[in-house]
Amino acid sequence: MTTDTRFARILVATPDTLAIIDGVLEGTAHHEPASVRLFTLSEAARQTGMGRSTIWRMVKAGTLRTVKIRENAKCIAETELIRIARDIALEGGGGQ
Repeated sequence: MTTDTRFARILVATPDTLAIIDGVLEGTAHHEPASVRLFTLSEAARQTGMGRSTIWRMVKAGTLRTVKIRENAKCIAETELIRIARDIALEGGGGQ
């Protein structure tokens, strides 16, 4: 990752992410996830405004990581949805 990319990501980071960065810099970092909320693929589509088929294609391509909760059942962590939204915004695909 380049320094410019790193700075760009810090500028759009969530408060939870900034708190983690502060902890790392201060030497007091904790390694617990900021969110453990999970969404089904349909819920993830509603949360992001994307179509379910788009979410599924991103999962199949490896662009969107899932959590296997049981055989043939996958969910997407809220932090993963935030990451994808940030990546899309940084690439200029935010629709603006």
